[in-house]
This record gives sequence, structure tokens and C-alpha cells, in this order.
Amino acid sequence: MTRAIKAALLLSLALASVPGQAKGRWQPLFDGKTLNGWTPKIRGLPLGQDDKKVFTVKDGVIHVSHANYAAFDMHFAHLFYHTPFKAFRLQLDYRFLDARPPGVPDWATANSGIMFDSQPPETMPLDQAFPISVEFQLLGKVDDKDRPTGAVCTPGTIVSIGGVPQTEHCIQPSNAQTIAPGIWVRAELRVDAKGHVTQLINDRIVAEYDDVALAPDELDGSNPMYKAMFPGGVSLKTLGHYVALQGEGQDVEFRNIRVMPLR
Repeated sequence: MTRAIKAALLLSLALASVPGQAKGRWQPLFDGKTLNGWTPKIRGLPLGQDDKKVFTVKDGVIHVSHANYAAFDMHFAHLFYHTPFKAFRLQLDYRFLDARPPGVPDWATANSGIMFDSQPPETMPLDQAFPISVEFQLLGKVDDKDRPTGAVCTPGTIVSIGGVPQTEHCIQPSNAQTIAPGIWVRAELRVDAKGHVTQLINDRIVAEYDDVALAPDELDGSNPMYKAMFPGGVSLKTLGHYVALQGEGQDVEFRNIRVMPLR
């Protein structure tokens, strides 16, 4: 383990008990005017650099747009909140817009997510596409295809349902709807003190699971240090509990972002 990685992990553990997290009370994570408290990490760019303005704020909304890109070119983007949360409820509203640059893969069209239990953003190499994390996947309708929102996806991780480890990269929601672009949707994420995760769309439970852990065999090689550090798999909670909003090529907006720490 390098000195830089050790420092990053120690920082993550220190921030996990940041004072001011009022247990059991809703707290805004977005002031509606600025990106204070949030840091972008865009593939191919250093942490904090967003020269093409993928993430901007207007009228109380975080806009995620690749309008300044001539082509998408796999510039996946994530906006990290600076404080990690161990047990919490997170709520936000999102909606997809129609715009996207050329070159967005079909699977990434009208696709975004809430990444959580994520590695610290400072440990992501320059060209890492997605943080090692769990994703509360957000999807929008494309043409006439049935694309229910609210799946759980596992970039570099694995989860269990009913005690059984799941091998699928994305586990489809049980009873969620396909929602057209332009419609605001309420998403809620609940992670309790035992690590049980519940995902809700418009106040309806769509997914529940447990035992979030690293899955080194699923990593794409962009972050080989984790394979070396955790060859047998270990709880991701030893790394970090960061939350990030995702830009995967389609324009999407977020508002009313708030958190309730549970411990």
C-alpha cells in the first residue's frame, strides 16, 4: 500500500465521524446555489477539474450536461459529496432531459445513478471510469422500451439477497416503473447500521440487499492496487462511505438533495 493510499484511507476514516452530522434529522446536501461540498471526478481529468462544465447549478438544480463535448468519448463523470456517511437515509429528485452528445453507448443512454459505499475519490486513477461502489441505478424511458428505474448495480462490488451473493452486475428492480424524460422522480436510499440497504422510487421499495463487499474479480484492471490489497474480498466499508451523483452521457438534473444520518 502506498503512502498516498494510506493517507487517503486514514482521511476517510477520520471524516466518517465529522462533527455536525445530526443523527435523525434531515440536512440539506445541496444549497441550491453552488456546488459547495461537492467535488467532480471526470474520467481522464484530475480530481476537482471540470473544464467543460459538466456539473453546474441553476434555479436550484444541479445540471449534469456534456453539451460542451463534441463527442462523449467515455468521459464518465461523478460528483462526490465531501463527507462520507456510514448509516443514513438519502433523498433526492431527479429527471432526465433529452440532450446527449454523440458517442454515448446505448446502455448509457438515459442512465445515471447514486453511487454509495464508494472508495474515496482521491484514490481513483486518472482513467478509472467508475468508482468502486454500489450504484442505485436511475434509468429513463428510451423509445418504447421498458426500462424500469431503481436497479442495483455493482461496479467492483458484490451484494447478497437473502444471504445469497448475487453475481449479476445489475439486479433489476422488483416493481419499479419506466418513467419518461422530463418527469421529476423521487429516489430514496436507506442504509442502516447493520448495512441493510433499501432503495425506493416514489416512496415504493424496489430493491433490498445486504453484505456489500469488494469483488476483486469484477474489477476491470483500472485500479489493480485494490486487487493486491484485498485479494480475498473484504467489506467495502473498510475503505469509505462516499456518495456521488453520476453523469453517464445523458443530461440529467438533481434537486432537493438531503440526508438523515442514522448514527
